[in-house]
Amino acid sequence: NLAVMSVSFLLPDADAAVVWRGPRKNGMIKQFLTETVWDDDGLDYLIIDTPPGTSDEHISTVQYLQAVGGVSGAVVVTTPEEVSQADVRKELNFCVKTKVRVVGVVENMATFRTKVSSLGFRKPAAAGGDSGGGDGDGTADCTEEVIKTLQEKCPEIIDLMATADVFPSSGGGPRGMAEQFNVPYLGGLPLDPNLL
Repeated sequence: NLAVMSVSFLLPDADAAVVWRGPRKNGMIKQFLTETVWDDDGLDYLIIDTPPGTSDEHISTVQYLQAVGGVSGAVVVTTPEEVSQADVRKELNFCVKTKVRVVGVVENMATFRTKVSSLGFRKPAAAGGDSGGGDGDGTADCTEEVIKTLQEKCPEIIDLMATADVFPSSGGGPRGMAEQFNVPYLGGLPLDPNLL
């Protein structure tokens, strides 16, 4: 069984913004941790998804959980690009300072992966502008033509998986960052439309 609690359940609609300052946010975190009725048997695992960085939410969550003796560890999630890793390095340092064990680093959206048959294909538009199917970028859709050609001439390619590194990694990427902080690299999850 999976139980979920979120501040979004308390908002009037899905697009409402939460504009709260420290004391109100801290009160909400404390209330979620102490007053949510999960199950008669309690919880096997409590997974808390926090925003990037090291803000009030992180400090309050760790302090409240440590007060009751219950922070087993943190699984830190990043994407490959440097801007994400910069936040995660701060989070890893935060874990060191607050004595929260890092279970490991997970690389989200490590690569893009999909079947060749699910790809779209574009070619430069004919001189004089888009010749139908263009979206103003100087190219025209030719997906149907390419898929038909592949089916006729190389049908074995249609069901292959195509991959691409969408986000450039730097400094050894998330794996290198995990090594730098001496924490396990737990693996990478692809950006895969079939997982959505």
